[in-house]
Amino acid sequence: MRYLRDHSLLLHSLRLAQIDRRKVAALLGDIETGSGAATRNRARSALSAFFSWCIQEGLIDTNPVTGTGKASEGGSRERVLTHDELRKLWRSLGDDRFGDIVRLLLLTGARRAEIGMLQWSEVDLAHKMIVLAPARTKNGRQHELPLSTQALAILKRQPHRNASNFLFGERGFNVFGRAKQELDQRLQHYAMETARSPSYLRNPNGRAWCPTLVRGGGSQSPVRSQAGCCGYI
Repeated sequence: MRYLRDHSLLLHSLRLAQIDRRKVAALLGDIETGSGAATRNRARSALSAFFSWCIQEGLIDTNPVTGTGKASEGGSRERVLTHDELRKLWRSLGDDRFGDIVRLLLLTGARRAEIGMLQWSEVDLAHKMIVLAPARTKNGRQHELPLSTQALAILKRQPHRNASNFLFGERGFNVFGRAKQELDQRLQHYAMETARSPSYLRNPNGRAWCPTLVRGGGSQSPVRSQAGCCGYI
């Protein structure tokens, strides 16, 4: 639904009869430039489903999405964030739940749902570890995430709720779309300084790891970035 609501704003002021393939193709191109190939393809699917429903209801005769291209999402999405990208991202985070979630994504390499829906029963502060059950991981295996001093500090400052076991909200945190858009806007101010759009903004799904983090004890450890955080976050 958010792909129709948030990413297709340019079509909202048009009558159905005014929306043709050229306008849809231009919109999809803008989405890909701003948010990446995966988001373009999700928006394309949502638009196609909407216009198919319009045909069934007799509102239009043809689907303007038909004939538009599907972007290649490439192979592996693994890459390493530069020090400059990491610094800009970290400094752009707010002092709120979403900011702490993204910080934990960067520090642990977990997937956004793993942190957004994190529960106190999965946090072992004594052993400095997050332990995710098989049902909570993509590969269906138990996953243990060691916690740095920075990650522990973020977890310890989260409030405990009598009515909920979740760390981030009574039902966990899953409204990444709007929060990511706000973060994207803040990051764009930094991108304007270098006259380029930072590619790490374009992948809201998957894991997010920073290139080097100062662990407890002061040593630096190289870390990979897989598909961006903000979702990306």
